[in-house]
Amino acid sequence: MSDSESNRSSNSWYSPACYPSMTADYMALPRLDAAHLSSLYLETASDEATDAFLKKSKLYDFKKKLWTPIHEVRVAGWKDWSNRDRAFMKVIAGILRRFGNAGRSRKAEGGREGKYDHAWPHRANTGDDRASQPDLAIKATGPSFELPAKKNGATLPIGFTNVASCITVNDNEAYMEDDELFIVSEESEVFAREMFIQQPNRRFIRNIILSRTRLRLFHWDRTGIEVSDAINIHENPHTFIRVILGISSPDEEELGFDTSIQWTIREGRKTKGTLETVNAEGQKVIYDLVDVNPIFQCLPLKGKATTCWKVRNPNTGQLFVVKDTWRLSSDNREYEYLEKVKKLAGVAQMVLFEANRCETKQFRGLELPRNRIQDRIVLQMYGEMLSHFKSAKQGLCALRDAIDGHRGVCKKEMLHRDISMSNILLGNPEAAEGNRGILIDFDSAAHGADGTVEAEKSTLPALYRPATGLIGEGRVWLGMENQVVPAHDHLDELEAFYYVTYHLLHSWVGPGKCTGLPTAMERWTMRGTNGSEAGLNKHHFLLRIADIDHVPPFWGHAGKELLAAYHQFFATAIRQKNSRPSHLSWFKEGPKEGFGDLGKPMGENYGYVLGLFDAAIAQLEAGPTEALSPLNNPSGNRVPKRNLEDDHSDSNSEVQSTKRICLS
Repeated sequence: MSDSESNRSSNSWYSPACYPSMTADYMALPRLDAAHLSSLYLETASDEATDAFLKKSKLYDFKKKLWTPIHEVRVAGWKDWSNRDRAFMKVIAGILRRFGNAGRSRKAEGGREGKYDHAWPHRANTGDDRASQPDLAIKATGPSFELPAKKNGATLPIGFTNVASCITVNDNEAYMEDDELFIVSEESEVFAREMFIQQPNRRFIRNIILSRTRLRLFHWDRTGIEVSDAINIHENPHTFIRVILGISSPDEEELGFDTSIQWTIREGRKTKGTLETVNAEGQKVIYDLVDVNPIFQCLPLKGKATTCWKVRNPNTGQLFVVKDTWRLSSDNREYEYLEKVKKLAGVAQMVLFEANRCETKQFRGLELPRNRIQDRIVLQMYGEMLSHFKSAKQGLCALRDAIDGHRGVCKKEMLHRDISMSNILLGNPEAAEGNRGILIDFDSAAHGADGTVEAEKSTLPALYRPATGLIGEGRVWLGMENQVVPAHDHLDELEAFYYVTYHLLHSWVGPGKCTGLPTAMERWTMRGTNGSEAGLNKHHFLLRIADIDHVPPFWGHAGKELLAAYHQFFATAIRQKNSRPSHLSWFKEGPKEGFGDLGKPMGENYGYVLGLFDAAIAQLEAGPTEALSPLNNPSGNRVPKRNLEDDHSDSNSEVQSTKRICLS
């Protein structure tokens, strides 16, 4: 996540706005049949109670099987949206008055009076992409709802922060057919996504689409979407009533909220809150929310939906971060990896975890091919992301200690597989050496018995993914389908750390001053290019002389020397790794050192890279007048010897000697 990305509050950071629409999935959506829909909210109203209401109420003609206000508008002129919306509001309000137990906490409102502001723009055909306008909504109050943020000094009465459900009223009956459903479904998806963002303790959302005769229910959760078959609201009034009561329920858990997170509401605003979890003994643990909003929130509707909360132990005052994620049932369990790295410097430390809190299959009517499970992890609190460094020394120290922490991870026969700028934090103030930078997010980690993972299983983001892995994704495109891709190993992760270093030293001209992605890195983001092309771009980039001329003066001579030597390390390494047809790691020779038969070479590689950082940090401490070559290696770690017997390049190769690119 880059500094150029927006944040909802000064302490709230959001993931990149990558919103792949699920429109393409609509033609093959999992469908709830009418029978299941009719059974969804049976407990909200009995047959006897609904029959009595339908026979007595002026809203429904029991003999003709018609909702009277809706039918009258249908006859008079359906295209008049104000009359149409008022007719549905009248019917829904009548249902809530008769059956609703929410009192004044739930109310049907028209959406045409004003647009609801978005927390983030969406890629959807909604006109103004900063706001959208449901036809109707169920306005709600309670411990999980609050008034929208003020706009131009004025308090808005309704928005995505305080609606239980959004309702689309469809002008064209044909759009309710299966083959036309995508036309109205994309708008409903935008509403659901915004509700997830602005109601961050939501587990699922149910919105409905109405026409003059029919209803469809859309269920949204972190697995995706489930849509019901269309039912005739006039011929199935009992189901219509129960669906309205279900999406207006006074029970926040039934609405889809995680009620372990609750707020105190004063004058319509969240003022404070609590978060509840359990410890290893099953005992309840309650923290105070330091910020009523998440400090990090992943925005895409479908996926892990990582949400982090800053909390305080009310008894000790100690600060922690609570991380909620939705993993696939087939995914690794992050807490298992964090358990293995306890007491390891430079790596996030877990305090407790609550596994298998709930599953998306619990909320649905159909069997799921990709069920997601929510886990909660409580972690020690650290500083801000690496990009928030206050000095050149702090930035390099943080990166250095994160790399050293990663060395410890590898010794435990684990690979992180998600090295990136946003997954390295600054250590706490006055942190000792080893904890000045912290590697976080182990939800993509993997075990490797010999220190390797199949290349296809690498989950590094494209910006930081190793060149060989990206090239391997497109072997067929490159005419290399018969070649085996080298395994993902510790060198690939050190390569990812190099890209983080390159990004840091080229994009930040000083604390808080980011100039955007360097030109070279823009070619790796895979926008308009496939993975193989991005991999080849990286491959050629590494085989060129290091670009140190564009390193800002802020990083000094030390930063340039560090980058030059780190670059040269991989210029040599990538040639060696690619020259071996084996699927195994290319550094397998040598005695073991706690990491299968990768052994000593792994230790030497880390020692060499850490030595580069130690030299750069020492040079920064010495001041600008004294220039030390990073190859002096003040850490004392021996620079590894590399076997170049497999390198058949001649003396004019693009790979230059380390001495040539040293600036001393």
